[in-house]
Amino acid sequence: MDSNTKVTKNNFEGANFLLVSWVDMVANFSLPEDKDVEIFTLLGIQYKEDTRHYHNWEHVKTMLKGLYDYPDRINDILSIELAIWFHDSIYVPLRKDNESRSAKFFHEQLSLYLPIERVRKVMNYIEATKSHSKTTDKDLQVLLDLDLAILGQPKKIYQKYSQQVREEFGYVPNFLYKRGRKLVLKIFLDKATIYQTSFFKEKLEEQARENIQDELDSL
Repeated sequence: MDSNTKVTKNNFEGANFLLVSWVDMVANFSLPEDKDVEIFTLLGIQYKEDTRHYHNWEHVKTMLKGLYDYPDRINDILSIELAIWFHDSIYVPLRKDNESRSAKFFHEQLSLYLPIERVRKVMNYIEATKSHSKTTDKDLQVLLDLDLAILGQPKKIYQKYSQQVREEFGYVPNFLYKRGRKLVLKIFLDKATIYQTSFFKEKLEEQARENIQDELDSL
């Protein structure tokens, strides 16, 4: 697959979408026999943890579909794909080092089989999903906007997402959860724009701000 070419995989539907996407991606580099199956299995175990109600396989699938449907030019789609697969591979609510641990997990699994420049880029991309800071890297902008695309979905979908996030913090008392959630939501509203690509700004920015404000008002 040419990493400079927009990819469309709309035919990758149903239960096999993740597996087909994974196999297609890892075909870009040489892995020892069965190593691809081993890593995919490990990722599956982690993303299917009972405590994950939002940061799970469905989130990965949604981001990948959004990437394959992205209408503008992408320079290095392989690095974005790798970051999507691994960015929430380690997820423990309330921990502040999930992204760095996820980047480390990626390094442990694939650093021997990729150019060092790509390994560093993907690790940086994974860690960037923690703060979603403004960047001039066009590919990273796409990754970050895909990660936040849920914020700009229709109200019922957003409400389901916010409930799933609450369930992930189910052991946290309401008054503490509301305090922390308000801080997170206000950070997004205080940004000049939530999204960094023109595509996502035009498509989702207004709805995202409305959804976030509605959730804030309900807390």
